[in-house]
Amino acid sequence: MKKISRLGIIADDLTGANDTGAQFARHGLATVVSLDAVGDECLFRAADVIVVNTDSRWSTPDAAYGRAATAAEFLKAVGVQYVYKKVDSALRGNIGTEIDAVMDVYDRKVAFVAPAFPANGRITVNGRQLLRDKPLSETEMAADLLSPVTESHVPTLLASQSRRCIGHVSMDTVSMGASALRDAFDSMVSLGKEIIVVDAVTDEDLCSVSQAISTLDYAFLAVGSAGLAAELPVSLTLAPHVSQTVRRNARSRVVVVNGSMSSVARDQVEHASRSLNLEIITVDVDSILGHPDGSDMQQYVRQALARLEDGYDIALCLRSGATSGQVAASDEESDTERTESSRRIARYLGSAVCEILRLQSPLGLVLTGGDTALAVCSSLEACGIALSGEIMPGVPVGHLIDGLEPGLTVVTKAGSFGEIDTISRAIQYLHAVPMSSTFERLGGERLGAR
Repeated sequence: MKKISRLGIIADDLTGANDTGAQFARHGLATVVSLDAVGDECLFRAADVIVVNTDSRWSTPDAAYGRAATAAEFLKAVGVQYVYKKVDSALRGNIGTEIDAVMDVYDRKVAFVAPAFPANGRITVNGRQLLRDKPLSETEMAADLLSPVTESHVPTLLASQSRRCIGHVSMDTVSMGASALRDAFDSMVSLGKEIIVVDAVTDEDLCSVSQAISTLDYAFLAVGSAGLAAELPVSLTLAPHVSQTVRRNARSRVVVVNGSMSSVARDQVEHASRSLNLEIITVDVDSILGHPDGSDMQQYVRQALARLEDGYDIALCLRSGATSGQVAASDEESDTERTESSRRIARYLGSAVCEILRLQSPLGLVLTGGDTALAVCSSLEACGIALSGEIMPGVPVGHLIDGLEPGLTVVTKAGSFGEIDTISRAIQYLHAVPMSSTFERLGGERLGAR
């Protein structure tokens, strides 16, 4: 088994950074997420796990390569020798390009890619990524506005994005366990394969992958979602350096921000409004895009403050005539224009939350969608998130570092993750659980935990 003292993780969006980092935080490892590809070295000195968000999922390939390379260079400069490249389990973004960037900076001869996340219904069979037993290209991911998934076969997708030679290990080998996997890996490396895709259907399969790579005696890059990450703390024998303490947060209300147009996220919010003391405040997408100066924002802020004062939790949710997975945009808009529209909407939501929190301090935030989560945290001038664990698979929890609301509890999730009651459970968690912290060594005054 490999023994390492510190781990670096590079993710292409904030929700992915958080749900992957949470796999290490729940083992008691001090885990910190940077909101930017260029991290704060001081912040990371006492961290066991450093997660860097490149915010590059919707970037051009060249820009994504540059941001991933910058993140890798930062981690290398602060002495991190073992890096995990987190990728979207729905295969969105510049996966192959960013793998190339990290391999180039760290001079890795081979990358092992296991993108399955069984806990959220994403598995890899015969090299094809399935979402609840359907190829990704036949799900709502194919309609994603910014990065539509039209190719479900992972080796084919990577071959179109990477300059490296692609290999594949099927379930027949994976099912034989870690020893057989290591032999297969060694064989493929000897044949010149540089990126090796590995099937996985269960957490046990990912455990075998993790065990196999932990015994290799040559430099490699591990690539996957939060699914594979969950198996690494044990395989890599990472050990925490501090114990957890708990603090009680006296605040009383929860603010949910749903910036995703996924039907999954919408249904989760509506379920929470029916079962809990949650009021939905609908934010019109067309109004946002039609008022670039944000002149209509105060109407939503006033509604939110009134509901909070009445004792309700609130949810800011987008309304649009667009189809599932899309933000309202005309057919004539270019990809660049649609990307900017999406980012403008996210920044609008971030500014609205900042204005609400200026007058009302909530118990915590539940943020759905990577762009939304980043925009809210950035509006609150946080420099990162100190993770404490996860409420359920793919739903991490942590605390803002620095900024206007230091120590504020934040739950994040990808729009399409979870079951119908996921947001309900996140709200109930924030009401019921004491605020926990593993961050004494990061400096309590810096975190500002309450």
